[in-house]
Amino acid sequence: MNSAASEEQTNVFLMAIRPGGILYPQLQCAPMEVLCCPRQSSLVETGFAPYLSLPAPVENSVVTLSINETTFHLTSTQQEKVSQVLREEFLVYHTLRFASVASSSFVTGRGHKGEFSSDLKSIARFGRIGACAVIGDSITVQLQQREERTLPDGGVNVFILEEPFMDASERQNSIAALKRAVGCSDDGSPQNALGSSGGASPSGPMQGREWRYTREAIESYRRGVSKETDERFAEFQQLMKKPMCFPIVKTLSGFLEAVDKRDSLQIKSSHVTHAITLCMNQCRQIPLLLDDWEKLRIIEEGLEKHIMTKLFKRTFGVCPEEQKCEAELSEKLHRLSKSVRAQDLEALEEVESHSCWEQAMYELDAMNFFKSPRGKFLCSLRAYQQLTEIVRDTVAEIKKARGKNPNKALDADDFGANEFLPCFLLLVLRACPRNFYLNVQYVKNFHSPDRMTPEESYCLATLESAVSFWQSYSNASTGTVTPACAVPAAPAPVSSAPVPVVEPQLQPQANFLDSLFTSPASSIIIPTSGPVDLSSSYNFDDFFNGGGGTVLTPPKKENKINVTKLLLDDKKAFDDLSVAELRAVVEEARSLLAEKRNARS
Repeated sequence: MNSAASEEQTNVFLMAIRPGGILYPQLQCAPMEVLCCPRQSSLVETGFAPYLSLPAPVENSVVTLSINETTFHLTSTQQEKVSQVLREEFLVYHTLRFASVASSSFVTGRGHKGEFSSDLKSIARFGRIGACAVIGDSITVQLQQREERTLPDGGVNVFILEEPFMDASERQNSIAALKRAVGCSDDGSPQNALGSSGGASPSGPMQGREWRYTREAIESYRRGVSKETDERFAEFQQLMKKPMCFPIVKTLSGFLEAVDKRDSLQIKSSHVTHAITLCMNQCRQIPLLLDDWEKLRIIEEGLEKHIMTKLFKRTFGVCPEEQKCEAELSEKLHRLSKSVRAQDLEALEEVESHSCWEQAMYELDAMNFFKSPRGKFLCSLRAYQQLTEIVRDTVAEIKKARGKNPNKALDADDFGANEFLPCFLLLVLRACPRNFYLNVQYVKNFHSPDRMTPEESYCLATLESAVSFWQSYSNASTGTVTPACAVPAAPAPVSSAPVPVVEPQLQPQANFLDSLFTSPASSIIIPTSGPVDLSSSYNFDDFFNGGGGTVLTPPKKENKINVTKLLLDDKKAFDDLSVAELRAVVEEARSLLAEKRNARS
């Protein structure tokens, strides 16, 4: 108890949540919620103490912060940024919500589950870190009520912990985010990108940022963005199980097998288009599908996703010329992001301070989370829609400030390409998305334009314009824009629907490979009891050897695949297996099952 009482007087976290502290404006505690407070010595050791010692942000104020014997003078804007980072990267880990009054289980503000021990002497988070000791009994911190925040009337209960309730990587990421917020490099030296008062550094808070994401964040984003497409792909899988779709599956398997036999590293879009066209022609010969345009569309989308996911490593970034263009564009974006300002592009400067600006940059970089062309394109479309909302809000604020129609409801005529395209160019520059050139080329080459809406077509045209513009941009020092790319003629369409919020799904989609053991001929279930003879399907060997107008290298010699070496020694993931390797795995499984049955009998 003495330790807890001592912490109550000296702990910077407890000071930060009280009136005047940097976390006080950010604090919200509902009933059934408590806070965990790491002891003061652990906050000093982990590096959180200097940031928690800062006062609450005050407009037009400047405060000093010392890190590793280096002094930083923080503006009110930087203080706001530090306060936000502390909430998102520290406070949420230490906010616990209990399921009921007598429950020992809780969920953190970050979504992690855990529980207290029966004697309340330790606390543990499931699956990540070991138990953390609780020092003494809980204390109650009395806080003043404010209209814009929710606080319990009796104060906030706080448990003092031995150390921060975070694992090592989470602590490291949080400290790195705080350093970026104040303009401090990893070695403690100041950076010009943030907090500098001179030079031509852009005002954006994340220019040239190297994006790093956890596996959990990537999976959560994938599930949210592709929720609808995953449902349609599941329906495609169910359709392919039906006997009437047997010829389609044979054609698809024949194409993938023919591709797998080729030594060529690159598969052209014409090859994929040819295979999908053949499959769709077979679909239109099925009476039940002939007039069902929705199911035909689902099948076409499913074919594209299935083929391109299987052939991703043979189609994405394999062309030496594309690799060279990607390297040059990436280097150029990182270099220009340090010098080019919004006014150099005639873009609206205010867009960079919008609350959704960082989310729009994130959407562009998230194209790397997907293998299918549609998945990548959906990310760019979300960024496009986010920026549309940002520009719309910015234009509204500017008009309101100038006294022009302050009460007029906004519509699509409030801005067009002249306002939107420069802002999109600025978004690409600030985001510096990885593989931007390769992703745009991949979508352009392998995503069917026939299935795009007018808004999606304009989005793709804008992406291509951005690539062309930055490839040719050369007058950054003079502040003039080279007319390197054609601006799309149509005005930027404004989507009235908000960008859907990414919510993780509780039940992830079942692995499609589970169904492989019912058929050796394809990774799609074929409703037959025996092996499928692919010899009667379309001969893709003739197509690849000249019948389709394109000549690839001769087929490889068939070699017996060592399944044990493939899975145990090489540790190759199922998603990366070729058709031949998948068949070998299935045959090996069938053989083992047969041996097991024989042994029992």
